[in-house]
Amino acid sequence: MDTASQGSYDLPRLRLSFAFENDSTFLKSEDNVAEFFDVKFCPYQPLDCDAVFAAVSKKHVVLCRLCQTAEDANPCEVIRVIRDDDDAASSCCCTWTRDPATGSPYLCIGGVDAKVKIFDISNTRLVECLVGHGGDINDLATSPVNSSIIASASDDTSVRIWSIDPIHKEQPCLCILAGEGHSWNLLTLAFHDSGRYLLSGGHDQVVNLWTIPDLPISPITTPMLVHYPHFSTSAIHSGIVDCVAFYGDQILSRACHDNVIVLWRIEGFSSDSEAPPPSAAPTPQIVVPSNEDSDRRTRSAFVPALSPLCPAHYTRLLEFHTPNCGPQFFMRFKLHHVPGQAPLLAFCNAAGNIFFWDFDRLPKHRNIMHTTRDPFNVKSKQSQLPNWLKPSGEFSVVGFEV
Repeated sequence: MDTASQGSYDLPRLRLSFAFENDSTFLKSEDNVAEFFDVKFCPYQPLDCDAVFAAVSKKHVVLCRLCQTAEDANPCEVIRVIRDDDDAASSCCCTWTRDPATGSPYLCIGGVDAKVKIFDISNTRLVECLVGHGGDINDLATSPVNSSIIASASDDTSVRIWSIDPIHKEQPCLCILAGEGHSWNLLTLAFHDSGRYLLSGGHDQVVNLWTIPDLPISPITTPMLVHYPHFSTSAIHSGIVDCVAFYGDQILSRACHDNVIVLWRIEGFSSDSEAPPPSAAPTPQIVVPSNEDSDRRTRSAFVPALSPLCPAHYTRLLEFHTPNCGPQFFMRFKLHHVPGQAPLLAFCNAAGNIFFWDFDRLPKHRNIMHTTRDPFNVKSKQSQLPNWLKPSGEFSVVGFEV
C-alpha cells in the first residue's frame, strides 16, 4: 500500500478461509465449539519476505506462511501445528518474541491455565513456562523496543511484565502493575512504540495508562510493584473494554455494546516528554470535578487540574461505526501501521462483516468535502478526484475532474 500511488487505496479482500475439522476432539466433553481467538503476524521478518502468522485456537496453534501465488491458488502454507496436551489448557492469545541469544522466533501463548508458554517454532519445543498469575491470561504483548520483554493481562486484575533473558531465569517476572488500577478481569493491553507506556482495559470498563519503570538488567528476587496508573478513566466506554491500541500518542479502544471504535487522546500526554515519576500518579481519591457522569471517573497525572485552557482530561477525536456487534466481547480490532504504508484499521463484527478504514483517506476526504461545499469553487480550481471516490459509470462531479 504505497501511499504515493493510487493503488494504495485498494483495500484488502477475502482470499481464503480455513478451519480445523477436529479441533473440538481435544477439548473437554462440555466444550464442543472450535474457535480461533487470536492471529498475529511475525514482526521479525523483512517486509519483502513471505509473511508468517500464528492462529490460536483452544488447543492448537497453526503456523502459516502466505506465499505469492496465482489468484486461484491457495496462498496459505501450513508450516507447523502445535497442540497443547495439557488437560487444563485452553489458549486464547499469543505474541511473538525471539531467542535472546540466536534471534530465532519464539511464540508465547496464554489462556485459562494462567501460564505463559513459550515455544520455539522451528521445532515446536516448549522452551519456557512462566507462572505467577492467579487467573486466566487473556492478552499478551511484546515490547516494541526489547523483544525479551513481554506483558500479560489476566483475570486476576494485574498486568505482569516478564523477561525471557537468561539473566532473569530465576525470577522472570520483573514488574507487576496492579493494586489501584483495575477492579475486574483484564482483557486487553498494548505497548506504546517507545516501550515506556502500556494501556490496559477489561470488564470494569476502565482504560488505564501505566508508566513502566526502568526494568532491572541484573537478576532479581522480587518483582517491582506499580500500584497506580498515571491515567485512568471509565468515561470513554459504557461496556466491557476488550481492545486497546496506541496510534502514535493517541489511543484506539472499543467496548461491547458501544458499536464504535473510539480514537481519543489524553490531554497533556506526550511520549517526547520525560516520563512522570511514580509519585505523580494520582490515587483514586484524587478525582478532579468535571462535567462527567459522577459514575464515570477520570484521573490524570498529565492534567492534574482542569482550567479554561484545558477543560478536560481527554478528547474524543473520531468514532468508527461498528454495527451488529451485539453483547459479544473479546472482539479485536487491529491497526496495520508500518513505515511507507497507509495506516489501516481492521475489524470484524459478530455478523462476520469485515470493516477497513484507511487513515490516509480521512483528511483527504475532509478536504474534498470542504472543496465541494465551497461556494467560491470554480472550474479553474478543479481538483482531481481520487479513484476511491469516483462513481462507477459515466458521471461527473461538480468542481472535480473525474
